[in-house]
Amino acid sequence: MKCFLLGSLFMIWAFQVFAQMARVVDRSTLEPLEFVTVYSKTTQISTLTDEKGTFDIALFARVDSISFSLLGYHQITISKDDIQNNNLLIKIGESRIALSEVVVAANRWEQNKSEVAQKITSIQAREVAFQNPQTAADLLTATNQVFVQKASLAAEAQ
Repeated sequence: MKCFLLGSLFMIWAFQVFAQMARVVDRSTLEPLEFVTVYSKTTQISTLTDEKGTFDIALFARVDSISFSLLGYHQITISKDDIQNNNLLIKIGESRIALSEVVVAANRWEQNKSEVAQKITSIQAREVAFQNPQTAADLLTATNQVFVQKASLAAEAQ
């Protein structure tokens, strides 16, 4: 029984020691990227990076290249040899999405701007960047043209 336990502990230790952990980071900040989808296009093997941006590259032992995908970042495919040559560090660059216009309406259905009977105010992208709002309600409140009543948690608790 002791031999079995000792053997099991050794196997668990060996798997952890010999596991190769690769790391996915932002190209410009070198911050680790969490929840990056790591997958092979030729097999059905996939995983996600953890909070440190790491994943076990041993899962992809039988594939030649590995793909990486995360919303807001460029999707890339890299050969395993290139990953090994870069010391198991994968750098992904941001992809910027430019929106020409966003319409926020208080209706339950979609409308064209020409069909809206109320006043329409445009908010420039530089204003949004300057305000850095957490929600659309915060952005609308900052224009001083819209009153937004927010529900307080204290009122909901009573």
